[in-house]
Amino acid sequence: MLAEISADAWGKFDRATGEFHHLAHHSADVAAVFLNLIEQPKFRARANAAHGQTLTEDQVRCIAALVFLHDIGKLAPGFQAKGWPVGAGYDIAPQGHLECGWYWLTQGALLRKSRGFIS
Repeated sequence: MLAEISADAWGKFDRATGEFHHLAHHSADVAAVFLNLIEQPKFRARANAAHGQTLTEDQVRCIAALVFLHDIGKLAPGFQAKGWPVGAGYDIAPQGHLECGWYWLTQGALLRKSRGFIS
């Protein structure tokens, strides 16, 4: 069980057993699955069709990096709080990782806009 708040962000957590899968490991697993799938002819053909041309290996690696970041919202304390012990004394409302990820993405754009970097 996550007996105390850890510096290790979890990506998957089983409250019944207390077992968790580190977020970086989960993200690497998902990226590895993507890299294996994209090597399959049907998946590659569909990805190429979606892109409108043949994906280069550099482009595939860039997509894999984005796949790795697919759960970035899980880094937020509001999401990590879902795995903290009940009554641990931390005043953070649990939130979903999609909500947290969207917040980070949109706040970054708002910050750049407020500083005149984008219109």
